[in-house]
Amino acid sequence: MTFALAPLNLTVANISQDLSKPLQVDADIGINETGKFSAGGSVIPAPLNADLKLQLSAFALNVLQPYLAQKTALSLREGSLNLEGGIKAQKAAVSKGAAPLALKFTGDAGIDGLHTQDNQQQDLLNWNRLQVRGIDFSLGPDRLDIAQVIANKLFARVVVAPDRTLNVSRVLAG
Repeated sequence: MTFALAPLNLTVANISQDLSKPLQVDADIGINETGKFSAGGSVIPAPLNADLKLQLSAFALNVLQPYLAQKTALSLREGSLNLEGGIKAQKAAVSKGAAPLALKFTGDAGIDGLHTQDNQQQDLLNWNRLQVRGIDFSLGPDRLDIAQVIANKLFARVVVAPDRTLNVSRVLAG
C-alpha cells in the first residue's frame, strides 16, 4: 500500500533533553490528494503520556482493497472515512497481565459514500453516510461504548441460497 503524504507540516515545540517534559506537537498532512489528517496536543516522551486531538477527513477507503481481496470476495469500490476526537495514550505501570499501553479514544467517526460489490459485480452493502457518534473506546481496561449509530440511505443485498447459506457469509469467507 502506498500513500502520497503531501503537504506534510509538522511542528514540535518545547524540545528538551529532559524526556519527561511535554512537547507541543501539531501536524497537518494531506493523504493521497483527497484526505487530510491533523493532530495537535502534548506528548511526554518518557514515560509516554500523550493527549492529542485528531481529525481525519475524506480518507479514501479503496486503498484497502488489496487487503480485503486477500481474505474476502468483497470489492470496495468507494467510501471515505472521517474521524474526529481525542486520544490519550499512557505507558501503563508494569504488572502481570496488564496492557503495556493504556489507550483511550473519545469522539465520532463516519464513512461516507460506501459502495461494495461481490465478485459477481452485484452491489452488496452501500450507504450514503454512516455516522458513529459518542465513541468511548479504551484499552487497558478494554471498553467500548457508542452513543448513537445513524445510517443514511442504507442498502444491503442479502440472499438466502437453496442450501440456506447467506451470500454475505460466502463473500466474507472469500
